[in-house]
Order: sequence, then structure tokens, then C-alpha cells
Amino acid sequence: MRVLLLEPIHEDGVKLLQEVAEVVYATGHSEEEIAAQAAEVDAIITRNKGFISEKVFEGATRLKCVARTGWGWTTST
Repeated sequence: MRVLLLEPIHEDGVKLLQEVAEVVYATGHSEEEIAAQAAEVDAIITRNKGFISEKVFEGATRLKCVARTGWGWTTST
């Protein structure tokens, strides 16, 4: 399993993930950069910056999970 982190998370969280998956970090935050990396991962974890567009999902054939860390709820239109 391979997990893409769009933003840094607490080191304890990274350690837990590394016990069950290969953790990779986003190389950038543009739609194109995220889409390129999403095509090679099974899960994406984001905090606030990670907008996951339809273009990202189209090429992410391995993707099984997208998660947002933190508290509260945000929406976009």
C-alpha cells in the first residue's frame, strides 16, 4: 500500500502509517502535480490545502481512500 500526504502530519501519525504502508509526500500542490502522484497511490491524506479535483480522480485507478485530518468541516462550491 502506498499513501500520499498532501501536507505534513504529526510525526507519530507518519510512524503509524509507515508500519502498514509506504508514505510519500506531495511534490507540489497544483492539480497537475497531485494528479500525477495520485495515479501511483492507494490512499491520499490531506489537511487543508489538498483540493482533490475530478481530474485527480480520473487518473487515480489505484485509489481506495481519501481522508482529511483535523477537526471541523469545510465545504467548497
